[in-house]
Amino acid sequence: MGIDPASLGPAYKKALAAKRDSQHPKRGNSGLEWEFLCHLRQLGVPEALRDQRLPELGKHEADFLWTDTHFYPTADYKGPDIRSLAVFIDGGAHGIKGRYDATLRCVNLCHLLLPPTYTVLRFGHGQIEMGARVVKAWWDGDVDKMVHLIRQRKAKP
Repeated sequence: MGIDPASLGPAYKKALAAKRDSQHPKRGNSGLEWEFLCHLRQLGVPEALRDQRLPELGKHEADFLWTDTHFYPTADYKGPDIRSLAVFIDGGAHGIKGRYDATLRCVNLCHLLLPPTYTVLRFGHGQIEMGARVVKAWWDGDVDKMVHLIRQRKAKP
């Protein structure tokens, strides 16, 4: 049997929260960003800037941001010269009425206001591992693999 956290004093609860926050590089989303970061590290993706506001978007900040990074596309790539990547990790709360609209507003602002040298990716709480693999493909310049990974659906049990 464990101790009921509700029976603990405020100082102990604060200490637990501080310990939990120190284990996760970004607050919120129950450690989704931490899990994503662990997958990125495992795949050998260089460290990103964290909690960076995108000036063109106002108060919105990316969870992960690589700016002015060299994107080395494969020989058959015919797209734009992409040098920056912004990644947003969204927990289940973004599907809640009221939050979903705000999420879509941010998606639209990203597409309209960021320079064409940006790639913006958003991954939900069930796409953490796949999202890290997509970012790795971006680093490798393999757009075909990015598209393939995003199109994949998990097999139903």
